[in-house]
Amino acid sequence: MYNFRKVSLILSAAVLLFFSACRSASPETAAEELCSADRQTADGSCCLSFSDGSASFTAKRSGEALNISGEYFADEQKLSIVTKDCGTVSFSYRFQDGRLFLEYSGLEICLDKKAENS
Repeated sequence: MYNFRKVSLILSAAVLLFFSACRSASPETAAEELCSADRQTADGSCCLSFSDGSASFTAKRSGEALNISGEYFADEQKLSIVTKDCGTVSFSYRFQDGRLFLEYSGLEICLDKKAENS
């Protein structure tokens, strides 16, 4: 009986340590935070997503759509997307109150994290 309790206690501790260690780390820099989640405007007209080393920015307005996608590079202030059609497109960005603000050519949009089921 004593050995069963001892083994049970050790096994429980090992399972607890395993599951507590399997969490994703919080982003340490603005560039890591930038690509940590897909984001969109409140009305869904603009979306920014990241996958496998590439970024995609989509904007829809009046039935027309703009899609900028390709390999991306990000530092603490700027996101650059290298496209095949448009060359390199660079956005200045900043975070404020959990929101991402992208700026391009004097225009600014506000993006929130996409809901998990969107």
